[in-house]
Amino acid sequence: MLRNRGAVGAYDFNQADAVNALVADTQETVSGKIEGGAQYAVAPVAHPAAYIKINPEIKADVLSVAASYPINNTSREDGDGRAALEIASIRNSQVMIGKSRTFDDYFAETVTNVGLKGEQAETNLMSQNAVMNDLRTLRESISGVNIDEELADIIKFQHGYNAAARFVTVMDELLDTIINRLGV
Repeated sequence: MLRNRGAVGAYDFNQADAVNALVADTQETVSGKIEGGAQYAVAPVAHPAAYIKINPEIKADVLSVAASYPINNTSREDGDGRAALEIASIRNSQVMIGKSRTFDDYFAETVTNVGLKGEQAETNLMSQNAVMNDLRTLRESISGVNIDEELADIIKFQHGYNAAARFVTVMDELLDTIINRLGV
């Protein structure tokens, strides 16, 4: 039971001591009962919806659901389903705290937010992959080897080596001719 109605009495996830605010002014009476304050249970942080279950008594006997209002101080009137209709109408009633929204509106907004976050994550991934590809290309252009340029350099150096070898061969033949044939 909350001390206040609406957004004022609602649990605030952004407030560090929100649970303490719910149980403030709790007093133990002489009989040992606790009066005042709120009774609460802390839900599990991970997958809280997994802990929601249907009461086994309702599973065993669906007629045990109070789907009607008492008429003329009786326990129930057969065929009167006004309570069930009111429970079903909560889906389209503006009941969300702090805003004038229905459960359907809240569900649609939540699904939309999940979809948008998924789309943003996919866009961010594509953007980061493009940045990584650009950085890899830049790195390879600075430190990488271009096969065509290296092949052209090898051919150029090979021609230079052949020219130098030919020059040495011609000089060797000239010296051989001068020394051995002219008798110098």
